[in-house]
Amino acid sequence: MADELRFHPPSLREAGQGLSEVGERLAAEWQALVAAAQGMGDIFGDDDVGSLIAATYQAAQQIAEESYGSAAAGFGEFGGGLTDMAATYEQTEQATTEDVQDVGGAV
Repeated sequence: MADELRFHPPSLREAGQGLSEVGERLAAEWQALVAAAQGMGDIFGDDDVGSLIAATYQAAQQIAEESYGSAAAGFGEFGGGLTDMAATYEQTEQATTEDVQDVGGAV
């Protein structure tokens, strides 16, 4: 049937693992960027203008931290969901196969 829905657990599992890895890499890359920026020290200076720029930068960094953190966590959650889905489909397939064999043996 053209409208038939099919699942391939190994592909779901692989995609889930890939998404989880993307989330982990995104988090690691963000942390590396933050560490590099912090490693530069006080680049804004001690004057009034530098203080304003620093405050603006810190606000922008906080927004970016929330965005990147949320995206990394989301990739991990979606990856975990796909991995769980693969396991569920495999368990369901196994249970269905056993049920059909039981019925066939009883006949």
